[in-house]
Amino acid sequence: MSQDKSGYPGMGETNPLHNNVYGPPQPGFGMPPPNYSQAPGGPYPPAAGYGNPGFPQSGPGFAPGPYPQMPYPQMPYPQGPYPQGPYQQGTPQPGFPGDPIAPAGSPGYHEDGPPSYYDNKEFTNSGFEDKIIRQAFIRKVFMVLTVQLLVTFSFVAVFTFVDDAKYFVRRNPWTYYVSYAVFFVSLIVLSCCGDFRRKHPWNLVALSILTLSLSYMVGMIASFYDTETVIMAVGITAVVCFTVVLFSLQSKYDFTSCRGVLFVCLIVLVLFSFLCIFIRHKILHIVYASLGALLFTCFLAVDTQLLLGNKKLALSPEEYIFAALNLYTDIINIFLYILAIVGRSQFNVEDMINTTPLKGAGGDTQEPKVEQLMSKLRRLQQGKRVLEEEIKEIKSVSDSLQKELATLQSEAYQLEGIHKEKEELSRKLQFQCDESDQDFSRQLEQNKKSEELLEQYRCQIQEFKLKHRKLRMKFENQLHQLIEQHKNLHSIFTPERLPDEIESAENTKTQLLSAEQLKLAQLHRINEELEDVTKQRQSAAETQEQ
Repeated sequence: MSQDKSGYPGMGETNPLHNNVYGPPQPGFGMPPPNYSQAPGGPYPPAAGYGNPGFPQSGPGFAPGPYPQMPYPQMPYPQGPYPQGPYQQGTPQPGFPGDPIAPAGSPGYHEDGPPSYYDNKEFTNSGFEDKIIRQAFIRKVFMVLTVQLLVTFSFVAVFTFVDDAKYFVRRNPWTYYVSYAVFFVSLIVLSCCGDFRRKHPWNLVALSILTLSLSYMVGMIASFYDTETVIMAVGITAVVCFTVVLFSLQSKYDFTSCRGVLFVCLIVLVLFSFLCIFIRHKILHIVYASLGALLFTCFLAVDTQLLLGNKKLALSPEEYIFAALNLYTDIINIFLYILAIVGRSQFNVEDMINTTPLKGAGGDTQEPKVEQLMSKLRRLQQGKRVLEEEIKEIKSVSDSLQKELATLQSEAYQLEGIHKEKEELSRKLQFQCDESDQDFSRQLEQNKKSEELLEQYRCQIQEFKLKHRKLRMKFENQLHQLIEQHKNLHSIFTPERLPDEIESAENTKTQLLSAEQLKLAQLHRINEELEDVTKQRQSAAETQEQ
């Protein structure tokens, strides 16, 4: 093989891939002899391969041999998790103390061996695979970012064009602070918890919560500006972001190395914002918003180059949520600062009133020029449009308040009717309660009378029993007396008079039995009356319990 076809540089030429960045040769990589004259086969020493001894050259002193087909050492493509966050491009290769220059088109976020000097097609596949992975990563990030921006600017459109939404946010300012708290917590979680933002699907859930909360905040802020200002801010933001992304794609300057400077500027901007809180001045606020828009435009350029991975620092393909979050917050901050600039730059009523005449060289007043009058007229027209929009908003608010007042009045009438019905029902219930109390008192009186009557009947029964007992005892005594009187007269009575005596005795017995039956019937009637009185008392007691 000749030297021209071997791929080595000639004498006096520099290696375009080395450029002396690899350092001195290491042991095992073909150390050249100390004197070129000692090299067999020619004045130029055999070049060193990567990890292999030098190949013999054809010429005097060398036997012609075949071209070696030995595979060159190359690290396998890593299958493990990618490194987190931005990091240095290009990993050290075996045997080289420095970082080799990555070939064109290779993002350098995996550990491949250095390319060969020979035109071997085996080494073109790794760069193609790297491009595929990086392009898939970029597509995923921009798809997530597109969804976020669509959601956010949908909120902005609703809060800008719908009067009810404007009225709601003016009536409920506490919702802004709630959404800000949700946004801050989700931002801290996604920014500080690396394992969480790489865990699917929780990373998408957290990003969705952050997007919705920030979208509500941006829409609420946009509702306090007029429609023309919001549309102008959206257009300027789109142009700025598109320009910055194109510039980051084409620029050879590495913005990723300026992250520290940008963070210092961000701290200064935060301190400047505290100053703007206490100093209420229009020009100062415009300067603050301009600096904020410029700073976050630089952040957008840095985050775009981190996403593309063609500079010193790059993002891992697993950090698509983090990349989308960075770009999304940059664009939203740019929009808010541009909205503040445009809104603060609008013409106000104070500028319209303060129209001082011009003074000439001699101190005399001069009439304003036509251009000045036209500019003032345009400002007046713009102020008129602003006032008309405010009047429309006030009318819409008054209409909504009148509707709400009408609904409240109708509800008041309904409540008044319900109150009257309740009062009527309470009066009826009170009347029923009074009637039931009167019935109960009457029933108690009847029960008392029944008890008194029952006691009288009991007393009469006792008296009747005593009388009956006395009569019976008297009858028995009389009978004993008669028996005692007439026991000696047995001999006097003859058998002929015995039937008459027996008949008289039977008659007397019959009279006594009839009298006794009469008394028993009276006693039975009294018992029935007592049972009726007892039943009436029981029914009265049950009615009282009910």
